[in-house]
Amino acid sequence: MFARLFSKKDTGSDRAPVGPPPSSALTRWLRQGVQMWICPLCRVEHKADREFIWHFSEEGALDDEQVAQLTRARGFCAEHAGMLELIDRQAGSMLGMSTVYGDLFEGIVADLDGLDPGDRLETATCPACVNREGAVDRNAGYLLSLLTDGTGFADRFGRSPGLCFRHFGLVWDTGGPADARSLLLDVQRRSSARLAADLQEFIGKQGVEVDAEPTGAEQEAWRRAVCATAGWPAPAGPASVPEHQLGR
Repeated sequence: MFARLFSKKDTGSDRAPVGPPPSSALTRWLRQGVQMWICPLCRVEHKADREFIWHFSEEGALDDEQVAQLTRARGFCAEHAGMLELIDRQAGSMLGMSTVYGDLFEGIVADLDGLDPGDRLETATCPACVNREGAVDRNAGYLLSLLTDGTGFADRFGRSPGLCFRHFGLVWDTGGPADARSLLLDVQRRSSARLAADLQEFIGKQGVEVDAEPTGAEQEAWRRAVCATAGWPAPAGPASVPEHQLGR
């Protein structure tokens, strides 16, 4: 029904080995993700985004280099602009965002004034997206190191739902030692097989010829399938509010 997801060519296993195990401070977001029973790299994305936007809302408008980066990108992407908006709405005033975009459009107007009809329009990537991608790339390597560092992370990861498929592909292509890749693949296979079985159980119990309510793991199988394919959702609420005060 579906084409194969992965090619057997260029699996990444012959790439440069992952470096020595990183410090616990650098891997805390990965550990949090496993503890929270979500893709650990989704957790990295969520934390990188929240910390970047919160810091920008507090100090970014006063940082000439950050304003210049934002000007080159012609503003934040819709996702990160929305996160910045939530902070102002929670504060009860849109002054902060208006100030940021006021500075931004001063730069945009100046750029447009200097643009000739034959010029190329250079546009950079949203700086929050750049920050997030950098954090995820670094942590993909950290994850492979943690799977072989003997600290117990591998055991905890082995009992987890594994990675969403977007991040599984990223880590798989990063390379790493064979034992780390074997564990990563085993977890992904086991988690996917369990999810497939739970989905079929749900479908079977909801069929017209069966009068039974889904129970246990199959009740949320559809939601787990969405998370496994699309990624785990970020915490709701503005980045200015501590996560323990938010509902997931």
